Amino acid sequence: MLNSNTAMRLRALSASSVLALAVLLPVTAQAQAAPATATPPADTGAGEIIVTAMKKAESSLKVPAALSVIGGGDLKTVGVNSVTDLQNLVPGLNIGTGGFGTNISIRGVTSTDQTSKGELGIAYNVDGAFVGRGQEQGVSYFDIDRVEVLRGPQGTLYGRSSTGGAINVISKKPVIGVFEGYGKFEYGNYNAVRGEGAVNIPISNAIAIRIAGNANSRDGYLKPEGFSIVDTNAVPPTTSYTFTPGSQKAKNDQSDETGRVSILIKPSDDVTFTGIATIGHQGGTGPGAAVLDGLNAGGSAQFYIPANPVPAFVDTNFQNFVGTLNVKMGAMQFDLLGSHQHFKDHTQTTGTSNPLVTSTGAGPSPVFPGSSAFTLDDYHGIFNTTQLEARFSNANPGALDYVFGANYYLEKTNESDHNWDAPVGTYADTSTWQNAIDPLNTTKHTSYGFFAQGTYHLSPELGIVAGARYSNDKTVRVGTFAVPFFNPALGSPFSPTTYWLDPTGQPCHYPNDCVGSPNNGSESDSKVTWRIGLNYQITPRDLLFASVSTGFKAGGFNDFDPTHSKYLTRLLFASMRHF
Repeated sequence: MLNSNTAMRLRALSASSVLALAVLLPVTAQAQAAPATATPPADTGAGEIIVTAMKKAESSLKVPAALSVIGGGDLKTVGVNSVTDLQNLVPGLNIGTGGFGTNISIRGVTSTDQTSKGELGIAYNVDGAFVGRGQEQGVSYFDIDRVEVLRGPQGTLYGRSSTGGAINVISKKPVIGVFEGYGKFEYGNYNAVRGEGAVNIPISNAIAIRIAGNANSRDGYLKPEGFSIVDTNAVPPTTSYTFTPGSQKAKNDQSDETGRVSILIKPSDDVTFTGIATIGHQGGTGPGAAVLDGLNAGGSAQFYIPANPVPAFVDTNFQNFVGTLNVKMGAMQFDLLGSHQHFKDHTQTTGTSNPLVTSTGAGPSPVFPGSSAFTLDDYHGIFNTTQLEARFSNANPGALDYVFGANYYLEKTNESDHNWDAPVGTYADTSTWQNAIDPLNTTKHTSYGFFAQGTYHLSPELGIVAGARYSNDKTVRVGTFAVPFFNPALGSPFSPTTYWLDPTGQPCHYPNDCVGSPNNGSESDSKVTWRIGLNYQITPRDLLFASVSTGFKAGGFNDFDPTHSKYLTRLLFASMRHF
């Protein structure tokens, strides 16, 4: 149990400490980059933590928001290894995982579209840089200074994807003049092995470097189980198939390594530059889903899934670079953040429920590769993200505490999301695998915003908060969408003939891309949002606040050309009648 002397201060709405009124009007603003301010040590030792949740370094006890702050020491104590573990500590936070990575919800607010054309519901930031895709948010935590969780819309200061709140992950920065380090090793069930360490190296009286890294491995807990099944469509119905686990590994495992190098350059008390480079890899077998029959059976049966001879794997590589420049110019503070993120994801997820049962429950067939097959999702995605933010604020507390600035965000995604069916009878022959759907797209998000927020102190205890933001967001997608039954030349929907082509004009076979019908789309929105509030510092440790804020979240468009959707529906309906 954590006591009151630990570094963790969970600042939620409670009768004993904080009363907050938040009224959400149409939800949150766009354009994103998170705090760039140079931060002192998170725990001051006086019962408070210095945070940058409002894009200014200040005490967590004075932030007029539903804020939870967890110090890095407490993350280790309670075993928080990634963002998914935070839901065990923070009220109102729920985190799941799926085909597009992490899905974060705060107070029930989330996003149902996690594809590259969608907008997330929660702003997730690492060292001040917005991380816009769920696949990129699952990187392991190590050498962390603190994690800040803001509940409720954060449209004025955060903008993009902050409909339900924001999460800020801040790594430990180099310390000038100090040589120190640590190492940590753990071993647990499912052969879990975790190791991490860091060393802080003073280079001179103005430069320091910090090197940190971690590695994690763990066996999966969904174990493949062999099975045999008879094809009752065969004449006579004697054809049977037997599948054994063989060398197949259990799913939902972990295998990743990450390294980080940070440099701090401080030529004077008024100028600080921090550069952070993070490089890592994620591997393993990848995710899996339990089978309903096993869940109903309970016990150890819940952890067994039918064997699938089609290989499943994760192969993800990423490089993230963040630079911040902090300059004190008399009574004004200037902060500049720049970031570039490169994330390359190749994940093949396989599934097996009952590979010979059709959707009608009628005779199964290993020939037609629809529901009567092993399934797999072969995903390729390359994300390149660049963002900039410039911000001015008051350097010292005064009658008016303010922050204003502008930011720019550009994300470009190239992806192909194959969904293949491997016929049971010929699963080893990839030329018989059939494409289920394959979006082959290039998607570009462009967003910028201008924002300002200030608190005017009528007295040392009472303050009025006001803020506004202009946001502009645009999403453009160019590509194709290959869908079964969509090609007029297909003929019978049960034909095993390959009918889509790859980019070279050859028949589309695994693992080649499938070029389908147009999948182009675009969307643009702009909005002025605002926030007003009232703060009253009852005691040095208790803050009473109320606020009203508006927000904005951009729209989207369909996953394939809507001009063809009626024809697609007719073809699908015809195939259902054929059953």
